Amino acid sequence: MDPSLVAASCCSARGERRLASVPNFAGAPGGGRYRGCIGKGALGTFTRAGELEDGHRPLNRRLAPLVLVILALEARCGVGPRSERRSTLQSRPSQSGSECPSGRRVVWRGDVSHAGWLQRWDPAATFLYGESNASLVEDARFEGVLRVAYPAGSSSSSYAREGHPLGGVEFKAHLARSEAAQSIYLSYWLRFAPNFRWVKGGKLPGVCGGGCPSGGAAVTGYDGWSMRIMWRPHGDGEEYAYILPAQAYGTELGLGTWKFSTGEWHRVAQEIVLNSGGAANGESRVWFDTDPTLPPTFEAKDLIYRLDDGPADGADTLFFSTFFGGHDAGWSTPVDTFVDFANFVACR
Repeated sequence: MDPSLVAASCCSARGERRLASVPNFAGAPGGGRYRGCIGKGALGTFTRAGELEDGHRPLNRRLAPLVLVILALEARCGVGPRSERRSTLQSRPSQSGSECPSGRRVVWRGDVSHAGWLQRWDPAATFLYGESNASLVEDARFEGVLRVAYPAGSSSSSYAREGHPLGGVEFKAHLARSEAAQSIYLSYWLRFAPNFRWVKGGKLPGVCGGGCPSGGAAVTGYDGWSMRIMWRPHGDGEEYAYILPAQAYGTELGLGTWKFSTGEWHRVAQEIVLNSGGAANGESRVWFDTDPTLPPTFEAKDLIYRLDDGPADGADTLFFSTFFGGHDAGWSTPVDTFVDFANFVACR
């Protein structure tokens, strides 16, 4: 076996093979991700034609040096051991691992195992739209799963008011209240349907305070803020904020720092730390498929959520807002599809 064939197949920073962004759930630099080369994962990929690809020759001692060469080249290319390429949380979607970042404790849980779940979350909560798109389904991994439907042709609720199908759900639920609700941590699990099409993007639940602005509402610093999650083309993730300085349709943070996939459970978590005294000292962190006691996947600092420190704008509300959009046919889903949600937890 000519080791040069292995080197050619596993390329490195010289660019002889396309590079991919690979999750590093141990908290490596670069927003929790690092660069590595793509391999097809089959040993036969690295051999001459006919040596192993046809499966007729057994793996024997002569191939032991080859295995060592491959592993060494993987390390050289920046790819971690195979057992580390997939998050522990991702491979075993359950309630294992830490529920809160260090120094925080659970103050609220969103259980969807029985009917009447929304009133248990918050007795005053009501659906703003899309109640018929929300249903409870059974799942082997969680006690209860909330399935949100997005009919083909649906986009935002404003698009639906023009006569198009209504997709998604929106409601607000107050989390455990506190006199000094200056920060909150919210996590949940979600799974995109196997047939889910990313299109241009769409909204996912997050956190808000005060009037919870969205949909192009003006942000003044005195009437609330919001920080939701979005999926974007190709499954790229980001935070989507209504904060200062105000933008016409929100501020995008961390685009592409993590990546969603279809048909698999993901755990996404946000930690919001409000600014004080109108200063640019607010923070936001995201953990994606990783334990919150580890470094975050994405972190933004020097944020301005508000211009005063009034309790009305505190970090105390779950903003369950999910739909395709944007607003127009270019954002709408081409197929009937859904997203599953489970195991909502808030920590303070």
